[in-house]
Amino acid sequence: MLSTWLKRLLLHPRRKLSAADVLDERIRHESISTAIGASGVMLIALFVSLIFPKDAPQAHYISAWLLLQLVVGVFWLGFIAQHAKHRTPRTRRWWPYLSTIVCSFYGFMWGAGWVLFVGNTDSTHVQLAVMFSIILCGVFTGGVFATIFHLPSLLSFTLCSFMPPLISSFINSGIFYFWFGASSVIYMIATTAFALNLHTFLMDTLEQREEKALLAQQLAEEKQRVEQVSYDKTRFLAAASHDLRQPLQALHFFQQSLEVLIKQGNVTEQQRILGNMEASITALNGLLNAMLDISRLDAGTLPIQRQIFPLNALFRRLYQQYEPIAAEAGLTLRYVDTSLHIESDPTQLERILRNLVENAIKHMGKPGCILLGGRRCEQHLRIEVWDNGVGIPLQEQESIFREFYQLHNPERKRSRGVGLGLAIIKRIAAALEHDIGLQSRPGKGCVFSVTVPIAVQQTSSIIMPSQNKSTSPPRGKVLVIEDDRDVLESLHTLLHLWGYTVVTTFEPDPAAIIAVHPDIAFIISDYQLGAGVNGVKVIHQLRQAAKKTIPALLITGNTSSLLIELLEKSSIPVSYKPISPKELKKFIGSHN
Repeated sequence: MLSTWLKRLLLHPRRKLSAADVLDERIRHESISTAIGASGVMLIALFVSLIFPKDAPQAHYISAWLLLQLVVGVFWLGFIAQHAKHRTPRTRRWWPYLSTIVCSFYGFMWGAGWVLFVGNTDSTHVQLAVMFSIILCGVFTGGVFATIFHLPSLLSFTLCSFMPPLISSFINSGIFYFWFGASSVIYMIATTAFALNLHTFLMDTLEQREEKALLAQQLAEEKQRVEQVSYDKTRFLAAASHDLRQPLQALHFFQQSLEVLIKQGNVTEQQRILGNMEASITALNGLLNAMLDISRLDAGTLPIQRQIFPLNALFRRLYQQYEPIAAEAGLTLRYVDTSLHIESDPTQLERILRNLVENAIKHMGKPGCILLGGRRCEQHLRIEVWDNGVGIPLQEQESIFREFYQLHNPERKRSRGVGLGLAIIKRIAAALEHDIGLQSRPGKGCVFSVTVPIAVQQTSSIIMPSQNKSTSPPRGKVLVIEDDRDVLESLHTLLHLWGYTVVTTFEPDPAAIIAVHPDIAFIISDYQLGAGVNGVKVIHQLRQAAKKTIPALLITGNTSSLLIELLEKSSIPVSYKPISPKELKKFIGSHN
């Protein structure tokens, strides 16, 4: 029977939580039970010492036996009180060991006490022997239940309390010793088996309760997270709606103004209005591109090209671009030269630093200085952008990395940005596995940082794309596939003005198109063409019909994460609406 319970206990497969998960709760229960047990044992020991016959041969040992129990008991109660008052990792770590030692001590003191004080079983002292045996059984039963939550304490107390009497009973002869030894074995096995079964039950109950508490906590955290996501989504949509409506409203007014000016023939004012319309379109395009970047980053489709390159070249390029802008705003931009090479994606890292410098210029709030530099941290370099502007309050430092969140811009003026820059760079940094940091105090300025690995080999292998690549105006036949007639017409007009021969269709028949126009040099196709047809499929069919790979560009206004991930895996370049005409012209020219 005992072996069955031991197997169940030692080979118990149902526990899902580690001992550490339930240790605090187990210690709480054990501290209560062992405190009661230690107090009870000391009182019983005191009672035994008072009633013990003074003429017994072992009477002179009773005081030392009692004193040892009182000392250890007071120590254990003091440790329990200290742990309850000042719970520290140290007391938590020492608890199982001290509990086992104290329980072993108490078990041994009572077991050895029986051997010491029940040595004479003649008619004069037989009542004392029986009384002490009954008390020992009671102490043993109480100790078993006091240590029920900690298996090592339970087993050590059981062995230490009964092994000395059992050994003494089997060594000595006499009916009393035989009776006590046999009954003790039966009692110890039965009580221990019951205790092991109860221990398993209590630990299962405790773990189930802790699992439920953990699950409830996880559900509460998940509920809070979902509520925060819902709030962020609502705030995102509200801010995006506002910021999208502003340039659209301006375009609507400019359009009406332009119609009047065309009738009046005022060319100068027409050019000014066109310039304003282009600025509104640029702002609208910038916002949509930023929202697309967030969608692509969330979908995990940002292309990463890690290279080893000199950081100083990046600092110099940023300085040359932003120093005039900073000077115009009454600010000083400086950088600290460095000879270190780092390992990162130069394009994406420059994008992060560019955004941080732009933010410092926009939000400085007073004349001051912006400094770029690097601080070495073992095998990493912490690139820092310092400013001595107005600073950011501590309670806002986490929020500023959320979409559309802006400090000191409740009117949402477009001149101060739209609040997507830091949200984007946080996602870029995560994709690059770089840490983003912020230190700031109101009135003292900010220090934004990004931590990058230092290259092991300090050699440059960077290949930067040319920023001024020129293409001569190409001539050729372009096929435009678009199911929106307004977009189709506008593309036809624009491509025609650029000198292309344009073929348009909104219900493509690839074989028929290639049969009539075998000399198509470029394809522009929308992705969603209706009736279950998509641009990727149509472009592949056109290439199969032409028996050659015709350069193509896929355009779409759908920025869902799933579609972005799908299109990024295709071999066809993708551009998301709205598309800059200049970028479109450059792209077509680079493929002809």
